Amino acid sequence: MSAARALTLFLTLLLSLAVPAAPAVGGEADGIWAWPLGPDHDVVSLFDRPDTVYSAGHRGIDITASSPTVTAVDDGVIAFAGPVAGKPVVTVRHANGLVSTYEPVLTQRRAGEAVRRGDVIGELDGSGGFSHCGDVPCLHLGAKRTGVPRELEYLDPLPLLGVRGPSVLLPRSSAEVPAHAAAAPPTAPPRVPVRPADAPGRWWSAASPL
Repeated sequence: MSAARALTLFLTLLLSLAVPAAPAVGGEADGIWAWPLGPDHDVVSLFDRPDTVYSAGHRGIDITASSPTVTAVDDGVIAFAGPVAGKPVVTVRHANGLVSTYEPVLTQRRAGEAVRRGDVIGELDGSGGFSHCGDVPCLHLGAKRTGVPRELEYLDPLPLLGVRGPSVLLPRSSAEVPAHAAAAPPTAPPRVPVRPADAPGRWWSAASPL
């Protein structure tokens, strides 16, 4: 190999290392979203990816909280704010190709408005029987990735919120946590799909801020 050829290859390699790769959802993108409700919240229903585009599933997570105020998970632009099948929905498009959806949320925001991470976008609608959680108002938070096949566009919001590993149900008071549960390693059994309605406590993960 000539010296010129070797130099060209060396410079090409340096340039490739200098250009950062786009973050992949579920990898470097973990934890890039802020929680859309206050710190006193419970995740009561987890993501359940449907087998096909038209299959039943749960395309997001359900969160209850003591405060009805809903905030943007990240910087973005309001892409939609209005009723869908009679239910008030807000959609925010983010610069990294992700889309967050919030329902049922009453808002004064309009499509095209810019929002920052943590900005108030509305309040939970506790009327009209819109809740996924029976008589308890809760937020359905969805996450989508644009520019991919439809069967791949729905994402689990929990990793984006910084929750990794198995989720277990713990009592609200840390004093009530059994020693073996507090010391459970992150390689415990997989997440249970839905918390029983009559079970007290909250979903929690070893890496979770919940």
